[in-house]
Amino acid sequence: MPEFSLAEITFPVKLAYLLSASGLCPSSSEGRRQIKGGAVRLDGDRLGDVNQEYQKPQDLDGKVLQVGKKKFIRFTAN
Repeated sequence: MPEFSLAEITFPVKLAYLLSASGLCPSSSEGRRQIKGGAVRLDGDRLGDVNQEYQKPQDLDGKVLQVGKKKFIRFTAN
């Protein structure tokens, strides 16, 4: 499974930005559409809040972000 380092991300960060920065979506607006459509999951739990924000890298370290059925990425804090 591909990994994405959170080291170059400035926190706090919105979920839609993370989707585009990690390459799971081509843009933040596409990320927002995917969230609204119910296609985004974090460790198997569906994320439906377009304004979801994460305060620090430790909130996401080791978690798997999924868009649709075939796009996955694991976050690393270092």
